[in-house]
Amino acid sequence: MAQLAASNAQNQPVDIQVFITEVVEASLASYKQLGESLIADSFVLSNFDTIKADLTKKIKGTFKWKQEFETMLKFSGCEMALVSDRIRQLEVYEKFKQIKEISTLLLKLKELNNLTGNFKALTQIHSSLHSEDYHQKRISDIDVETVRIYEELEVLGEDNMKVCLNKFIDNFEFIKWLKSIAHTLQKLKILAEIASESENEGALEIVRCQSLTMVCTAYGPLIYDLPPSADYTTLLKLTKQVQHNLSKNPNLPHRIDVIAKERQWIDDVKNSKGNTEASTLKQAGKINERGIYEVALKPRDPKSNAGNPCLNDVIRLSVERDPSNPNDKVKTYTYLELVDLHDKLALVVGKEKGEQEIIRYFEDIFEGVVSIAQIYLSLLKSGTVLFNRWLAQVYCSEANSMDNPNTIKINFGADLHCKNIFGDRRAKIRR
Repeated sequence: MAQLAASNAQNQPVDIQVFITEVVEASLASYKQLGESLIADSFVLSNFDTIKADLTKKIKGTFKWKQEFETMLKFSGCEMALVSDRIRQLEVYEKFKQIKEISTLLLKLKELNNLTGNFKALTQIHSSLHSEDYHQKRISDIDVETVRIYEELEVLGEDNMKVCLNKFIDNFEFIKWLKSIAHTLQKLKILAEIASESENEGALEIVRCQSLTMVCTAYGPLIYDLPPSADYTTLLKLTKQVQHNLSKNPNLPHRIDVIAKERQWIDDVKNSKGNTEASTLKQAGKINERGIYEVALKPRDPKSNAGNPCLNDVIRLSVERDPSNPNDKVKTYTYLELVDLHDKLALVVGKEKGEQEIIRYFEDIFEGVVSIAQIYLSLLKSGTVLFNRWLAQVYCSEANSMDNPNTIKINFGADLHCKNIFGDRRAKIRR
């Protein structure tokens, strides 16, 4: 460089050979030396920051370090397989801060849930990232297993996911309380369903119901699927499920903040749950005692889909008034209302023996009626005119049948050609 400096001092033209020797060849040698240092297993990771910062200053425009370092490695004679490995190792190093944050969150979840499984790999990664000298580690310290773990953690390191987990941790006392009053996800969903049915349509009530439903389903894997013996792999799997749910519900972190403030409201909903179950069982009991199903087409009903009838067009139920109660009235149900009642009965938990009998009896008859109706619809859709005027009556209580002990009455035909068939649900149909 002495000759080049002398020429510059005297404002003399620079000899081309001097320029090649002192500038081009010197720069290429320095460039190759950098590449060779990257190839060596002894390369100190902090040097990556220095090289990157230096090149960023010297290269005009946007600096794409991966492209530049790949070129540098190839120029230095690095094999292609090692080029890919080095670039990936440097990518991992560049995201150390992000991975450090997510590992901290996962270990916090382990601590809060008192998990007893194996977290050795995660603990080691966390400890190495929190050591003061982690910048001084060699590139060989980022081995294949370390890269694999980093890659697993990296996918959870997005900002919205970190916020999501932080909110879960911040509201963990609420989560514990929620789990104490609803021990399973199914019970929590029942609470959400009761809340959605029992509240008015006010804006606050809507937000409450939506928040409870979203939190119990989206955070469900971490609330209900995390066993005390869970290890790092299990926690990672369930956390990724929450991440998937977050992608569908980006407002999840906000929702958990909202619902965590509504303990009293959830308590009120929980207390009303018993009343809802009692009401549902009471309805089923009345149907079992005095209900009469009818399966028939309603051609004059403007709400029916006469062109392509469905189950709601052909199934209806009436519950006769209680003779001992002068204020009682006949109650009718559509098929869709019966489906709703059937679903609610399926959600009744802690059933006693008497309650189980009520539910089983209702389900047996309802499912049988649906089977009859499906056959009837198939006959109608096949174009069989014999069933245009057809009525099946199914008596829920044997004692309620007009033709006791017959509990099924089928009438079809018209005028003088009308036919009646009687039968018992528990036996073969007879004429």
